[in-house]
Parts: sequence; structure tokens; C-alpha cells
Amino acid sequence: SMKYGRSKADLCLYFRWTMFGLVLWSSWVDDYCFVAGKEADVLKAKALVMELVDCDDVRKLLECVGCKVDYNKEGGRYGWCSQT
Repeated sequence: SMKYGRSKADLCLYFRWTMFGLVLWSSWVDDYCFVAGKEADVLKAKALVMELVDCDDVRKLLECVGCKVDYNKEGGRYGWCSQT
């Protein structure tokens, strides 16, 4: 219903192009979800998921699977992590 395509390379990765750029959703073990893209798109996608699914807003994503994720609001990178 959110009109995202499913990646052929990774079945847990979904993508959508908007007028602002690419938005990526990923899910993994322990029912965590990750969304990345321009801030406006991330906040819109997050709000929609929060309406559709009972989940908690856990935190901004700073690390992922042992890799540090740079957060740069001025540069346009923004991430959000949720636990369902």
C-alpha cells in the first residue's frame, strides 16, 4: 500500500523514488526497520508506517550491523530506526 518496489538483490530491502530522491526501507532480525533518504521523505514514510503498523520509534540510527552510519542533516542524509 506504500507503493515501494522490492529489491531483487535483497528481499528485506524496499525502495521508492520521490521528487526528492531515493527512499529505502529495510527490515531485519528482531523486527527492526530502517528507513533512509532525504529528511522530508523519511519523516513522511515514518508517519505512514506508524499509522499502518503498531511499532515504537526507537531512535535515530547511529550504528547498523557493526557499521557506523554518518548522520549529516546539512548534507541531506537522515535515518530512522523502529522496533515493531
